[in-house]
Amino acid sequence: PGAASGLALDASFVVQVVLGLLALLLTFDAVAGEQEAGVLRVVLAHPVPRLVLLLGKLAGALATLALPLVAGTLGALLVLGAHGVPLGAREWGRAALVAVAALLYVATMLGAGLAASSLTARGKTALVVLLLAWTFLVLVLPRAADVVAATLRPVPPDEVHR
Repeated sequence: PGAASGLALDASFVVQVVLGLLALLLTFDAVAGEQEAGVLRVVLAHPVPRLVLLLGKLAGALATLALPLVAGTLGALLVLGAHGVPLGAREWGRAALVAVAALLYVATMLGAGLAASSLTARGKTALVVLLLAWTFLVLVLPRAADVVAATLRPVPPDEVHR
């Protein structure tokens, strides 16, 4: 499974690709789209500091993505426990750390989306910039780093299968 596409469908893939892209799609037009629609002028007419407005957008989007992430993680752990996989405090702690790291990644993507939306005049421009940056950072850079690392310091053949 996944060999034809070269991508494994695991928790890392879901967080990096699915949640990362959802984060960008939730925020790419959060500011620019409201500006284009003429809504931003009305919103900013109220005595709400701009930082509070952006933090509210960030919190809402983070809650939207955090709820399924946390529920899925808890559900997976409960299913593992129900099938006899021993889960002690150490395993629960590790799962919590992975979930926190995933939430930090999602929050970073949301922040990038809000920043791009705030710095561009059009939502479509922000989306293109974000998708190009995401493609480079998530798909190109890690694979290029693997190639460079393997070129600079190849793994000896006797250590490959350990």
